[in-house]
Amino acid sequence: MPSLEEFRNEIDQLDRTIIEALGRRYDICRDVAKYKSENDIPMMQPHRVEHVKNKAVEMGKQYRLNPDLVYNIYSLIINESCRLEDEIIEELTEKKS
Repeated sequence: MPSLEEFRNEIDQLDRTIIEALGRRYDICRDVAKYKSENDIPMMQPHRVEHVKNKAVEMGKQYRLNPDLVYNIYSLIINESCRLEDEIIEELTEKKS
C-alpha cells in the first residue's frame, strides 16, 4: 500500500491537472467571447449553460461523484466563464465605438 506521502503527491499532481484544465478552458472562453463579439451573438446562452451542467452531472456519476457537488462546481466554473466573456465583450465593444 502506498504511503500517505505518496497519496498526497498523487493528489498534488491531480490538482495541477485540474488547474491546467481550468486554465485551458478559460483560454477557450476568451476565444468564444471574441467570436461572439465579432458575430453579434449574445453572451448568455441559457440552454447551453444547463446542458453543460447536466452533462457534467451525468459524467460524474461514473466516478460516483455527488451530483450536487458536480452541479455546484460547474455553476462556479460557468459563472466565471460568463464574467470573463462579459468583460471581454464589453472591452471589444468599447473599442468598436
